[in-house]
Amino acid sequence: MTDAYAGKIRIYRAVIDRLNQPLQSIAFKTHPPERGMNVLDVGCGTGSQLVRYEAAGCSITGVDLSPAMLAEARTTLGKAADLHLADATNLPFDSVTFDLVLISMMLHELTPDTRIQVLAEMSRVLRSDGAVIVTDFTAGPLTLKGRFMRTLSWAFERLAGADHFGEFRTFVKAGGLPAVISGSRLRLDRERPLAGGNVAVYICRAV
Repeated sequence: MTDAYAGKIRIYRAVIDRLNQPLQSIAFKTHPPERGMNVLDVGCGTGSQLVRYEAAGCSITGVDLSPAMLAEARTTLGKAADLHLADATNLPFDSVTFDLVLISMMLHELTPDTRIQVLAEMSRVLRSDGAVIVTDFTAGPLTLKGRFMRTLSWAFERLAGADHFGEFRTFVKAGGLPAVISGSRLRLDRERPLAGGNVAVYICRAV
């Protein structure tokens, strides 16, 4: 399988990581972890999101389908993280393993069926009293700031390619996470709109 991120890590760090850092910080503050929690980041990328959880005393695990991203995550996290090259639709972990499962700005890239499979896998590995934190685009309603941010988002998503943009548009028009969560054995507990309604942090629980 071709690694779409091979040779692009420096650009990803400079642009995407920088844009995602404020969202990751808000997600962390919206549902702060407790020391000793087992935390899984699905689509961990460069590992930037897991840095906060490691500093908070959590046991951190990450999965990604990109060898280049995992190599960068190892540079970011060192020996602190348990990192796996894996498909999010088939997580290589026992059921009921993690206290907290994260997925940030990834669901909108996937096909509708794949989104449900990924969420179902996240539910499977989640402990009964745990939480899933999803950060992704939402349908709104949009404030004036949100409309501006949505325009920028559409421009960035177009640059990612026709397939990527098509899935993004489908995800947003369908209503974002609330429209796809029903088939995943998760329920929506809390929602925090960000960026004028363009993005949201969702706290989900096992059904």
